Amino acid sequence: MFRYALSRRWIPWHLFCAALVVVMVVAGIWQWSVAFDSVDANGEPSLNVRNLVYALQWWVFAAFGVWFWFRFLRDQRDAELADMVAAADVAVEQVADLSGSASTESAQASAAPELISLDDSAERRRARARDLRNGDQSAASGEFGMEGKRQ
Repeated sequence: MFRYALSRRWIPWHLFCAALVVVMVVAGIWQWSVAFDSVDANGEPSLNVRNLVYALQWWVFAAFGVWFWFRFLRDQRDAELADMVAAADVAVEQVADLSGSASTESAQASAAPELISLDDSAERRRARARDLRNGDQSAASGEFGMEGKRQ
């Protein structure tokens, strides 16, 4: 599920969070021992409630840190999956543009030559770029001048 979290960029963050959790747990254990090792004004052992609450508070902080870290990993996973899905959608659209849209656009252009769509002009730019790469300057600048303006 979290295989990406074992990548090199995540290891330092895992170590940092693990170190913080260990420090918080140790601080809670220390506060717990202080709470029960307290001595009152008469010299008798007593329970220090403030230190006991601090000990519980450190453990709650540690639990929150673990919860937050897994939540952060899950959100990062979801964001990366969304990016991958978006990239796949773009790739599918690009394949569709390259494979089938050229013949469809040329058929639409012959049926209604007065209508020019944004996709049509993109196809014309691609054709001009192909012609320029092939060395056919006259065909590439047929409708447009050398500056790219209409003649």
